[in-house]
Amino acid sequence: ASTLTNLGVVRFRQGRHADAVEPLQEATQADPASVDAWAHLAMAQAELGKLESALQAVERALALAPQHGQGWGLKGNLLKDLGRPQDA
Repeated sequence: ASTLTNLGVVRFRQGRHADAVEPLQEATQADPASVDAWAHLAMAQAELGKLESALQAVERALALAPQHGQGWGLKGNLLKDLGRPQDA
């Protein structure tokens, strides 16, 4: 799963957000406890405008690692973009 996560992260950092989603989804299936895979999947989906999917992924990351500061920031931004700032 770490190889898939790394591939997705590299593609994300290259700005290839659509290409990052598949390996990150596979990584979350191979290792559902991978906080990095869930967090990066959320970021890639957010960049693609898939806000509900991104919110679900970041919530999975936060359930695994409640101290994940970047995840809380992303969740707040997603909720704001979804018109639900009161839930942030």
